Amino acid sequence: MKGLEFMNKKIRLHLGILVSVSFIFFVLLSFASAADSTNLSVEDQASSCLNNSKVLMNQLVAENLTVSRVNDTISQAEVLYNAQEVLKARKQKTDFSLVISYCDSVSKIYSLALDSKDSLSTLLKYYKESVTPEMNTTTIDVIINETMFEMQSERYEKVQPLIDNAYQEITNVRARSTTLNLFVDSTTRGLKSFFLKNWKIIVAVLAVLTLLWFMFKTPIRVKLLNNQLDRLARRRESIKRLIMVSQKDYFQTGKIADSDYKIRVGNYAELVRDIDRQVPLIKEELAKLKGGKE
Repeated sequence: MKGLEFMNKKIRLHLGILVSVSFIFFVLLSFASAADSTNLSVEDQASSCLNNSKVLMNQLVAENLTVSRVNDTISQAEVLYNAQEVLKARKQKTDFSLVISYCDSVSKIYSLALDSKDSLSTLLKYYKESVTPEMNTTTIDVIINETMFEMQSERYEKVQPLIDNAYQEITNVRARSTTLNLFVDSTTRGLKSFFLKNWKIIVAVLAVLTLLWFMFKTPIRVKLLNNQLDRLARRRESIKRLIMVSQKDYFQTGKIADSDYKIRVGNYAELVRDIDRQVPLIKEELAKLKGGKE
């Protein structure tokens, strides 16, 4: 009995060892299979994400969005994928996960592009509904034009901050316009009240001023014309002195060349002739105002 019991214990021990070894072997085999499966999965994912990236690019085209940035990213991913295929054919180490990182970039650009387009469309609608013709929208227009430029350049990361700035500027412009309108309304009401209360005094003052104008308009006009004649006379004398200086510089000291002298003196002479044309006209008007005394 003891021998039989000993044999059973020995058999159970061997069976336990066999089961344990089998389990360890199975686990190692599973890890190896999983590793091979993972390598294949990464390559398949790389190929799949490239195709998906091209689909996303076509969708952007359908949305009338520029795709230069996306197209460049896909081209770089394809070059990298082909390089990994060459390494695989040579049985060298490959890393298709690098391709997937480019696909992730395409996916992010795609999401940003659509979000930016929707946000810009909403902003433009809000802009049209918020502003009125009397508002000064120059600052808003600058921000919106910059936003549209960033959209066209595919720098979608800069679009949303600009849109936020545009909303804030629309609010500011509306507030300034409201304040101005309130000021204008208040001033208008104040002036209207003032005129209603003091219209008799205002009419009397305007009548006096009108009478004074008719009484003194001729002396005032004569004074202004005489002042104009004095200014022309002083200017004529000043030009004559400049001509004399130019003559001295040319004939005595030789500081200026012959061509320069002729041009300078010719310009001065034209100025003098212009003054001489104005003076008789002014004197004629003076004579008419004085009743033909001059």
